[in-house]
Amino acid sequence: MTILPVRLRGRISERDVGRSTAFFPLAGLIKGGLLVLAYKAFDPFLPTAITAALLLVVSILINGGFHLDGLADTFDAIASGKPRQGKLDIMKDSTTGPIGVTAIVLVLILKYLLILELFLISPIPYLLLFPVIGAWSMVAAIFHGTSARKDGLGYLLISETGWTQFVVSVVIVMVVFVSGRYLPFTHLAFPAIPVSALLLTAAYLFTLPLMKFFARHFSGLTGDNLGAICELNEVFFLLIIAGIYGG
Repeated sequence: MTILPVRLRGRISERDVGRSTAFFPLAGLIKGGLLVLAYKAFDPFLPTAITAALLLVVSILINGGFHLDGLADTFDAIASGKPRQGKLDIMKDSTTGPIGVTAIVLVLILKYLLILELFLISPIPYLLLFPVIGAWSMVAAIFHGTSARKDGLGYLLISETGWTQFVVSVVIVMVVFVSGRYLPFTHLAFPAIPVSALLLTAAYLFTLPLMKFFARHFSGLTGDNLGAICELNEVFFLLIIAGIYGG
């Protein structure tokens, strides 16, 4: 989920890794927190447009562009028009084709413009929250999806994620959204509880057809597809915020 180093004592089994999906939103919260810190560091000294660009760079660096790579591989494979196995082979290829590059460029342009739009609303709450939604959307896809392969990270996560992980992830997201309204920074416009529930529902309803679209092409989901789902949900969430609060 990030490139941040983590030291854990004891033995971590594959089952532990697979069931860690329950806490994906917390990893998103860490990413959001780092974006807020970066905003606090850049905004007092730099023009808004430059700050937004640097925030986009920080968001990419936090996970090493891992999910963007999944986005590119997914759309390169779909654009190839090859049978299922050919598409899966393309996603294992380390090179990126023109469609994959185009997908990355379009997502980054949209993210930049939408982050810039946040400065007209209230940037801190949504810089904190959009990575949470992106991370949670992967949990929803993992919970409902089947694996396109019999090995790999996607297979491990899908095989070990059940109702417990899904429900815990939903609770974490709602706690993050709701608790923001009770922070001492009363000027921050965190969404109200009903709006938070609607935002989560919207992400869920966006994820399901997206997951089914990928599953039709690959006969299931891969880790690359999950990265694409995360990236697209981050853009989708920011689009909703811009539509609701933007002018």
